[in-house]
Amino acid sequence: MGALLDHLTPALTDLGDEQRVTEGVARILDAGTGAARQRAAFADAGTEGLLDLIAPAPSTP
Repeated sequence: MGALLDHLTPALTDLGDEQRVTEGVARILDAGTGAARQRAAFADAGTEGLLDLIAPAPSTP
């Protein structure tokens, strides 16, 4: 992944997307894809855990 980012960085910089793409890749490498996080939430806490991940309850003031 590092080599791919190195290769793409000049084009990403020219287009103004370097930071967004670099942060997105780092997030995926750190926390996994959205699908992986959803499967883990479901495995840990069932449907309620999945719903808490994708639509957390609003906090009360």
